[in-house]
Amino acid sequence: MPYLPDKAGDQRIENAAGHSYRQGFFIGDGTGVGKGREAAACIMDQWCRGRHRHAWIRLNGPLLQDVRRDWSALGGLDIDIQPLDAIPLDEPIGMSAGILFLTYSALRSVRDQGVSRLDQILAWLGEEFDGVIVLDESHSLANAAPAASEFGDAVASQQGIAGLRLQNALPRARILYVSATGATRPANLGYAARLGLWGEGSAFAQCSEAGIPRWFRQTCSQLRMLCDPPPAPPPPPVPPAPGHGGANTDFDELMG
Repeated sequence: MPYLPDKAGDQRIENAAGHSYRQGFFIGDGTGVGKGREAAACIMDQWCRGRHRHAWIRLNGPLLQDVRRDWSALGGLDIDIQPLDAIPLDEPIGMSAGILFLTYSALRSVRDQGVSRLDQILAWLGEEFDGVIVLDESHSLANAAPAASEFGDAVASQQGIAGLRLQNALPRARILYVSATGATRPANLGYAARLGLWGEGSAFAQCSEAGIPRWFRQTCSQLRMLCDPPPAPPPPPVPPAPGHGGANTDFDELMG
């Protein structure tokens, strides 16, 4: 179904003249698994296919060294990754190829004259961009949609809105969400617009508590139910070895 961003850019509306949005992917491995190396591998895969412009967004600037370490471990060069904060806001990004590193705070930054980092990034990536955008520690974009809570209605965060605008402006981008703590409740996944969780024909009608069935919201393991496939049935028991009077105890202990 084709869509176009609305005037604000943070919502998509059906339009026959619109775009088909590429589905995203969520890496939810736990702390210490090596999610940075996994994200770097996704970029390297596309790099080897001839796509040499990508963006990597993280929580703070000092993490640039971690990103370069993961990239160089796969054969890339440190110089391939350049920080956005080294480029003045009123100048175009001059890299012909590379990985643009920026923080979430930079993504939402806007000057009084209306010039924004988001506009600068989109101008460099281009409308037909189909590279990888890594939203590392993507839970930093939580509260991308207004939500009701026990303390009253909460407005959407500017950081979350900027994340949605970035995704909505680039329909063919390969969006990679990376977080060990993606959300505390399903509605906090509102920033993950490319997972296909919200809207007509998807799991939930809208990204809000009202759009999620009451039984689902009251389930303790709701996020696991949302993300994990049904468990596979247990394997059949191992038959006794020929001439053996009982179960193979050593094998059972090894495979148990």
